[in-house]
Amino acid sequence: MMREIEESDSAVSVLQTHREAKTLSKKTILGTLMRLRQLKKWSSIVEALDWLKEQEWWNFGVQDFNLLVTAYGKLGQPEKAESSISMMRDSGLEPNVAILTSLLEAYARMGNFIQAETILTQMLEAGPAPTEVTYQTYINMLCKAKRYEDAERIFKSMEDRDGAKPDARLFNLMIHTYGKAGKITESQNLFRKMKSLGFPLSAVTFNSLMAFQNTVPDAEACLRQVALSLRCNLLISSQTSSHTRG
Repeated sequence: MMREIEESDSAVSVLQTHREAKTLSKKTILGTLMRLRQLKKWSSIVEALDWLKEQEWWNFGVQDFNLLVTAYGKLGQPEKAESSISMMRDSGLEPNVAILTSLLEAYARMGNFIQAETILTQMLEAGPAPTEVTYQTYINMLCKAKRYEDAERIFKSMEDRDGAKPDARLFNLMIHTYGKAGKITESQNLFRKMKSLGFPLSAVTFNSLMAFQNTVPDAEACLRQVALSLRCNLLISSQTSSHTRG
């Protein structure tokens, strides 16, 4: 079916043809939508979902709305994404955290950070509560827009609230953000905090830490610190394995 959609450049015409031929199963539809998502064919996704929304035999549910909101966001159409959420509520369904995160991303992608943060505030006050993915999505968009102070403010706000807390991905993202902002000391301090909390240190962590060193000596010192951290991790892992075998 994917080949047919690509050749015809019309998702609906292919879906209709298979529907009339009685070869359109739920499994086929879901598989096609997921493949379109993997290929980032957002316009085709919107076209297919708008068609499915009008079909009495298709139970248009939360996951469909989630994908529709995501697609509109990727296409830079946050107003249509919000309209889809209103339609969702009218049908008796409440948006989950994934859908609201997609809406937040849609506004941030278009540079409307006031509306994006309004959505985050509403999630904090009325729910569903934002997750680590919500914060990662928003901070990443802030970093891309070079709004480094806002990214730092949002990251630090997580420490003052119950609920989602920074995970390894968020630490890596903020280390990278501090580096891009020229805040090398803050980047190194966050790296040390990440270590003290026992988060796994990956190649992403070390690359983010080293990428923005100002001088060759600084880079060499950072590399030595990385090597020391790796040796410590290997030693701890070895001791743990020996204890487990014992």
